Amino acid sequence: MTSKAVVPTVEELQEYLKRRKPLGWEWLPASVRPINANPEANHWTFRADAHGCPMVMRFVNPKGMGIRAGWLTLGKEFRVLRWINDQEGDTRMVPRAHGLDRRGFRLPVLIQEFVPGVPLGKLEQRGELEVRHIEAAAHLIVN
Repeated sequence: MTSKAVVPTVEELQEYLKRRKPLGWEWLPASVRPINANPEANHWTFRADAHGCPMVMRFVNPKGMGIRAGWLTLGKEFRVLRWINDQEGDTRMVPRAHGLDRRGFRLPVLIQEFVPGVPLGKLEQRGELEVRHIEAAAHLIVN
């Protein structure tokens, strides 16, 4: 066995959605596509459509630095997101967390809404990060 964890495949996730129908929703398995499936990442994310809306399935890399360092587990992360969702009212600082399936797949699956955007790290890599991006992120955190 290698030291790398095995990233879920699109085919595995399509089968999971057909078989399990997480949250009791109608999923479009053909819509599954990776957002971040880097084997070295702390989280793996995939997009899939459910009842006509884009959703994200998130997984924690069991070999990732976050787990080794004792950061949040997916269960704790789900509870934190739900707490923030309950507190924020109409302000939308975090994606809406819809559910956590601990047993239907080989890894726990956090299901949350898809929020379009570009991560600050990606903007930085592309040389497009501007002060206004940092100011906008700080404004969201402070307010």
